[in-house]
Amino acid sequence: MVEVIKYGFYTVNSDYLEYLNKVDSEVYYNPSYRNSIKPFVGIIVGIENYNYFIPISSAKEKHKKWKNVSDEHFLIYEVIDNSITIDGDIYKYYSDRKKCTYYLYWILRK
Repeated sequence: MVEVIKYGFYTVNSDYLEYLNKVDSEVYYNPSYRNSIKPFVGIIVGIENYNYFIPISSAKEKHKKWKNVSDEHFLIYEVIDNSITIDGDIYKYYSDRKKCTYYLYWILRK
């Protein structure tokens, strides 16, 4: 059973992201993550004995080709396929509300 544990902004260890990117190119990694804080918007879910971070991603060109997609919604299964198995040492809840508000504003302007 899937249990939503928490949602919000998270930072993910850059070494772990780099490692995952080498194993699976669908996990995005940019070397600039080492020099600045890059919070991700997402949820943490528990499935059996594992926690997964599921980033909420922005729409991409490839999403237009998916079946059952409209301007109002798109399917989430690909995002779940790209979820990251994590433990508490790998991620940290990002609680700086002022920076989160700015980051959300920046995302929405894109």
